[in-house]
Amino acid sequence: MNYEYLLFNLIIFSGPIFFGVQQKFNFRSKFLPALLSVFTAAFPFIVWDSLVTNVHWWFNENFIIGIKFWGLPIEEILFFFSVPFACLFLWEMLIQNSSDKILVKNDAIIFILVFFMTIAILFFYLEKIYT
Repeated sequence: MNYEYLLFNLIIFSGPIFFGVQQKFNFRSKFLPALLSVFTAAFPFIVWDSLVTNVHWWFNENFIIGIKFWGLPIEEILFFFSVPFACLFLWEMLIQNSSDKILVKNDAIIFILVFFMTIAILFFYLEKIYT
């Protein structure tokens, strides 16, 4: 089935689009900033992915529709938009519906933990080009 990866992206997009346009979720006002954020974040990942495709990984032709840009299947490019958009939507819904707003207060702590964990992992795998 050549549409599996495309179907994955559509399923990921469908939740935020369906719920995001509804008045009670109040995401319409955040839709444009979310899209701008996703486009900004997607660009370096798409460039990187296009440079290393067929070096470190490849795409099984049985699961993609065959349309490619910069050597990447359209499904892979959509992945860099659908998943971050869904994550932003989920994050906004968590913050908006959190009764004690503790998620917002702990942003700095979470950032510091993730930063140092990332640095530790990088030092551990420094000699491995893909990792």
